[in-house]
This record gives sequence, structure tokens and C-alpha cells, in this order.
Amino acid sequence: MIEVCLFQIRDNFKNLKFVISFLLIVILFILNALFFSFRTENRLIEYNKIEKSSEGAIRDASSRLNDLIFINHLLIKKPLNSEFIINGNQDIFPDGFTLNVKSINLPEKVFHDNEGNSNLPPIDWFFIISIILLFLIFTLTYDSISGEKELGTFKLVFSNSINKLEFLIGKIAGISMSVMIPILLGILLNIFIIIILGKITFDSKLLVQVFFLIFYTTFYVMFFVTLGMFISFISNNSLKSLIICSLLWIVLVVIIPVIVKITITNLYEIPSKNDYEIELQEADNRLVEFLSKYEAGSRGIEAGKIDDYKKEKGEALAQQELANLKQKITNTYIEKKFSQANLFYNILSISPVYLFQSTLEKLFGTGLERDKKIYKEAREFQLTLINFYKNEDIKDASSPNVHFLYNYLSAKGINYSNIPKFKENVDSTANLILKSSSAFVFLFLEFVIILGVICILFLKAVLS
Repeated sequence: MIEVCLFQIRDNFKNLKFVISFLLIVILFILNALFFSFRTENRLIEYNKIEKSSEGAIRDASSRLNDLIFINHLLIKKPLNSEFIINGNQDIFPDGFTLNVKSINLPEKVFHDNEGNSNLPPIDWFFIISIILLFLIFTLTYDSISGEKELGTFKLVFSNSINKLEFLIGKIAGISMSVMIPILLGILLNIFIIIILGKITFDSKLLVQVFFLIFYTTFYVMFFVTLGMFISFISNNSLKSLIICSLLWIVLVVIIPVIVKITITNLYEIPSKNDYEIELQEADNRLVEFLSKYEAGSRGIEAGKIDDYKKEKGEALAQQELANLKQKITNTYIEKKFSQANLFYNILSISPVYLFQSTLEKLFGTGLERDKKIYKEAREFQLTLINFYKNEDIKDASSPNVHFLYNYLSAKGINYSNIPKFKENVDSTANLILKSSSAFVFLFLEFVIILGVICILFLKAVLS
């Protein structure tokens, strides 16, 4: 088996298509390091500018609590230091939310450095491994068995002490190791360049994640090597095998996402942005109804003291009921979009390529799950702000304490450092590994199944 493995590796390195693919993969890893180093630096600079601008607006308003309460807080996703490994569709997904005590607005794009590039796939590690490497695997495996059949070498091979199973496992191991060599070399060069440039923080957590990425990639490679050899085995000739492998590559990478997207869009319809805005407008039209319901009115600070701001509190309740209705509409719209996207990615995982993507996104804490988590944290942060502002307003004995009606709250200032700040909760390394393992299990099972099938068929086959 070892002899077959080593022979396969030597044979691959004599293969021109393998050498060209080897160089292409290494070059792509080098370009990835250069591109993402400067891209990440620019995104961090822009992120810090946006954060400072948002903080400045809050700091200016902190001189008067009545104004501060209605200031929008910007909750923006900080660029991850792992985006060069897997971007997680961050160029497509929104960058963050704005919120205040009344509402959480729709997620929006904030960064400008990716404008016009959102339709271009990022050349991250995932793209290189899952798309480019997959093509290399199929070019190496399409004639791995059918070619031996055509040349009639099986009789010679099995006349020696080696048996069928040893030959098959040796072949799989040899091709898999050959494919992993340019990946490992590319990763090492990539990390070296990133560390030398010093624009991306490469910490111990990222190092552990890279280790698990290599582990997952090894099985991803072995799965497709085994699948390619299975196709080669059941094909009558190498040309037929090549056509099937090429079609399979197109189906797994291109066709499945397109079909799933069209299917989900038609079967799981969500309101359009225009429908959502119409629904908000209809809610606004109910303000008079709410004001009448609570006998609301605004008479001024002094006049309202007569009945302890009964009418003003009614207006605050009317405005809050309207805000709650509009927020319910917004939450429903966002949750439907999340549900649609979640269904899309779940069905897309029938392709091992995108199951691998899901595994890596969970490992690096990016993708759709990150956006869902941040939205949940935004709603929790809004409650924190509401409670904080209420408590601060109550402390002022001179405040009418009409929560939250503009001009009927404390006019005193507040220490900026005491104002709650949003901070995204980052999962621990152990938790990320655990989440990614749950997705990896399915990829591993697929590998075991295809390996078992080809072993059984190969042992039963009459080869000459």
C-alpha cells in the first residue's frame, strides 16, 4: 500500500497538469495574503472612523439626557482577522444596525471599500480549496482507475503481493497527499507573508482554527478523491469519466446554488422592501387612533404638572404603542429574511462543497449565523439602553419622568463613560470547534459511505 501511495505521488509530480495546478494554487495563496492584508487594514481604518463618528455624536448628546435618549446607536460588525480564510459573504450581508429606545432599524451596508465588488467571489482560502482544488482533484482522479483498465495494467499489478484493497487505499492516499502538498505549502507561505506584513492579527486562537481547517480540509480532499475514483471505476473509459467529473464539478459549484436560490425564492416568498415600507406607513396612519385611545396631549412642562403629566404620559404610551407596532413589523420582516436565508443554506448543504463552507463558517464564527447572533444581541442591547436611561432619568428629581417623550425628560448631562456600549459577543475557540464539528460530522459520514461503496465494488470487480 505504501509503495502504491509513493508511486502515485511521484507520478502526479511528473504530470504537467498537476504541476501547473500546484503553481496556480500557491500563487493564489500568495495573492490572497497580499490582497487581504491591505483590504483588512483599510476596513479596520474605516471601521474605526465610523465608530469614532458614532461615539462623537453620542458624546455630544450626553450633555443633555433628553437629547441623548433619542440618539441612534450604530452597531457595526468589526472586520474579522479571519476574513482572508473565509469571508462568510460579509461583502453581501449588511454591516450592522442603528437603534434607539424606540426602534431597531433594518440592517444596512456601512463600509464603502467593497462597493461594486459584492458580486465578485472573494479569493479566500475557502474559494481556493473548495473550487480550484476540487477541479484539480477531478483532473487527477478521472483516469485513476479507468486509465489502468484501458492500459491493462491491473493484471500486472495484482500479480505481485499487493491486493485490491491495498491498491485502492494506496491510490486514494497518494492522490490525497499530492493534493494536500500545494495546500500546505500555500498556507505556510500565506501565513508567513501575513505575519511579515503585520496588517492582520495572527493570534493563537486563529492558529488553532487553522489547524482544524487543515484537519477538515484533509477529509474534504479525501472525500472528493474517493468520489472521483468511484466515477473513474464505474466509467467504461477515461473520456466518459472526464465528462462526468466535469459535469459534477459544474453541478456542485454552480448549478445547485442557482437551483436552490430559484426554488427558495419562489416557494418561500417574503414581502418586498416596498411592501414593508407600505406596512410601516399604514402603521404611522394609526397614530391618531393611539393618541385618542390614551387621551394624549402635550401641554408643556409647567402646565402638565397640574395632573402629574397625565396627558403627556398618554402621549408617551401612544407613541410607544406605535413604536412597538412598527418594531413588530420590522422584526417580522427581518426574521423572514433570516428564515429564507437559513433555509437556502440548509438545502445548499446537500452539496459537499457548501457543507464544507458551513463547517468553516462555524469554525471561524462568520456567515449567516454571525448576523443572526448580532441581531439578537442588538435587541438585548436595546433593552439595556432603555433600562439605563430610565434609571438615569429617575435620579433627576426635577425631571417630569415621562418615558420616553421628548422634552419631558431630564435636562441634566450624563458621564459618557457610563453610557452602555455595544460589544459583539465572540464565541470561545472551544465553542467554535464544537459548532463546526456538528457540521463536519455529515461530511465525514459522506466520506465513509463513498469509501465503503467503492471498496466493496472494487473488491468484487473482475479487473484485468
